[in-house]
Amino acid sequence: MLNLKHIILGGCLLLVVGSCQQQATDTSHDAILEVEGRFLYCEDLDKIIPEGTSLEDSTHLADAYIRKWITDVLLYQNAKRNIANEDVVEELVEGYRKSLTIHYYQERLVAQRLAEPTDDEVMMFYEQHANQFLLTENLLRGVYLKVPLTSPKIDRVRGYMRKLDEKSIQQIEQYSIQHAVSYDYFVDKWLYFNDLLKRMPEGISDQGAFLSHTKFYETTDSAYTYMLNITDYQLAGTPAPLEFVQEKVRAILYNQRKREYIQKFENELYEDAHKNGDVIYFKTK
Repeated sequence: MLNLKHIILGGCLLLVVGSCQQQATDTSHDAILEVEGRFLYCEDLDKIIPEGTSLEDSTHLADAYIRKWITDVLLYQNAKRNIANEDVVEELVEGYRKSLTIHYYQERLVAQRLAEPTDDEVMMFYEQHANQFLLTENLLRGVYLKVPLTSPKIDRVRGYMRKLDEKSIQQIEQYSIQHAVSYDYFVDKWLYFNDLLKRMPEGISDQGAFLSHTKFYETTDSAYTYMLNITDYQLAGTPAPLEFVQEKVRAILYNQRKREYIQKFENELYEDAHKNGDVIYFKTK
């Protein structure tokens, strides 16, 4: 990677001309510039430019960083001079620091002591709350194939797509390598029906009726034949299959337990402080 000091000395940065020659109070660093008593160093720029970046891109990145750095320093100094009551800002900063520290501590506690829900626990939670996971779109499983109209042995492939046993699937996969424009085997996963319809030439006006009464579907346009074998489906308005929402259920269950754990920990902390005499109440007049 090019030495940024040489870039700056070479005049590649429009905002800095020879400024790396200036030394900061700390002589172990080369200062690029000073604003309001704050120094920017060559090594600061080096940290923000990825390894292998070209000279031109490095110049643009450094120039943008320097401009932002200068602007931030000026804004901060002007703000300090023009804010009448800095105690308000300090109070906000302290409140934010306290909240951030507590949050970080809680996250570490949870990560160390709270296990991920097991598959059995996820299934049990799903079965108890299935109506919370209703589908807004239709789902299906199956096999999709798109081939040119000129492809050979389409009748034979059509038979394979209708039958769809293990041997037929092997034949379809072999055929698709040479002739298919698109082949998708999704018997073992759920897809949104709308997403699949985007890959076909015509829409389906009544998706519910179509899915309920169709096992094999075929259509064509001026160039291609489209075939679809539907092995399973789930209609909008019904509970989503567990496999489709499993990770969402796991996250919900984990976050629920996380809230319960934090609440329990806070209660124990509160009770222990009173038992140990760490909380001292003063009598009021």
